[in-house]
Amino acid sequence: MRPRAQSAISAAVTNDVTSQQLSGARMAIYVSFIINGMAWGSFIPRIPDVKAMFHLSNGQLGTSLLAGSVGVLVAMKPAGALTARWGSARTVIVLTVVMSGAMLLVSSLFNYTWFVVTLFFTGIVMATHDIAMNTHGTTVEKLSEKSLMNGFHARFSLGGLAGAAYGGVCSQLEVKPLYQMTVIALALLAAVPWLKSALLPTAADQHSIERKPKSERERQVIFYVLGLLGFFSSVCEGSASDWGGVLLRDTWGAAPFISSVPYIVFSATMLLGRLVGDKVTDRMGREWIVKYGGGTAGVGLLIGLIIGKPLGISIGWALLGLGVSVAIPSVFSASSELAEAKFAGHISPSAAVAIVGSVSYAGFLLGPPIIGWLADQVTLRWAMLLPASLAIAMAASARIVRVR
Repeated sequence: MRPRAQSAISAAVTNDVTSQQLSGARMAIYVSFIINGMAWGSFIPRIPDVKAMFHLSNGQLGTSLLAGSVGVLVAMKPAGALTARWGSARTVIVLTVVMSGAMLLVSSLFNYTWFVVTLFFTGIVMATHDIAMNTHGTTVEKLSEKSLMNGFHARFSLGGLAGAAYGGVCSQLEVKPLYQMTVIALALLAAVPWLKSALLPTAADQHSIERKPKSERERQVIFYVLGLLGFFSSVCEGSASDWGGVLLRDTWGAAPFISSVPYIVFSATMLLGRLVGDKVTDRMGREWIVKYGGGTAGVGLLIGLIIGKPLGISIGWALLGLGVSVAIPSVFSASSELAEAKFAGHISPSAAVAIVGSVSYAGFLLGPPIIGWLADQVTLRWAMLLPASLAIAMAASARIVRVR
């Protein structure tokens, strides 16, 4: 008889973990999400500086930034296997240290080739850290017996906003990117000793790695379907961040600050949705929140596009952010729960999260160029009907996140 993989959360660990340890682990994951969002968010405002430094065209810059997205996608499957073998706690700790080094490398900017290569490496590191912290978050969530993932992802949004503000100030003051990111790297390293003491034991979600027969691997298609739901959400998120300002500037001639309003309100409502998402999920259920969240996002964006002008676009982006805020946390929770409930011994929760993450995050890679191509055919305003349609499709498919 073939030996089965270790259970996702061993009985011994479940019995030994106290409420105080769970509280500490929850705070440690909050911090992990914050520093993950802050690390990359602080570098985003320096991208125009990179463009100017290397005299890049818009097309060249866009192609260069793909290196980071490709690194994310390349890392997803190995990240799941690594997290299963090491345990999510150890992986989070080690990758926090590696991430501090990656931030220093990518901000050194010795030359264009160095930037592209280190950006690819940074994508790998960020993705591995992402899978590990999401896996640990789902473990804490299951042990706590209440929804927590939306709150975790809300901290990522907070970290991203704080990092962007810090990076923007450094850019305005013409602080060298390397000096700026040295502060971030030191902050990450300072968090490591506390993370090591606060996270759950390694055995909480550590798994043996087995080669599964093809018939068993084929049964795991549900995780790719869950990932498709996340893909819809990622296309919506990427479209909101990349095209709102361009739409107002090019279509209605809005001023630079007014053009930034759609993304500001999108970020604010996404943060709000994630802060209240866990309470709503506990009360109404995961399927309900994805169904009505997707409907709110799709219909809201459609109405905003029809109204047009800065007011309509801002309303559309606000409803889009509120609606899609809960999608990716929900599919991560569903994938981990499904692996534990129906595929124990066949796939680890970390591997399930990695599958869902790789399909979901592909939306950030593919969404912007697809929208750009459509915009050349039907104008950018009506090209945004694509994310509106995907949000509605997400609502129609919400039953997928239900795990009996």
